[in-house]
Order: sequence, then C-alpha cells, then structure tokens
Amino acid sequence: MARDYAGRLPAQGDTMGMLSAVLDNTFRLTTHLITISLNYAGCLGVGIAAHVYIANRAFGSNKPMLANFDG
Repeated sequence: MARDYAGRLPAQGDTMGMLSAVLDNTFRLTTHLITISLNYAGCLGVGIAAHVYIANRAFGSNKPMLANFDG
C-alpha cells in the first residue's frame, strides 16, 4: 500500500505552494493577540475558581457553596 502511494508522488520538488501571511497588518495582529490573551486569562480564571471550589469541598464545610443562591 505504501509503495502504491509513493509511486503517485512526484519524483522531485515540493508539492505545496508558497503560503501567504494572514496576520499581515496591524489591526489583524492586534485583534489576534488580544483574543488569545483574553482566552488564556479566562482559562486561568476558571482553573483558579475550580481549585478554590475543590479545596473548599475537600477541606471546608460540608454545606454547598451556593446554598443562599435564589436562582
């Protein structure tokens, strides 16, 4: 099976053309960096909240954290 596939490939040269830059202007680069930074901050915040919740359940009181929530 591998020989059949290898026989269909060109003998020499690169089969992929040149890629163009996507983040080629300041607006797109800035938007990308802000979005990625906010995503990392959100993941960090959720991770900290989860650790606080688990530590409270493991070492804190036995009552639920949202006992007074009227939602």
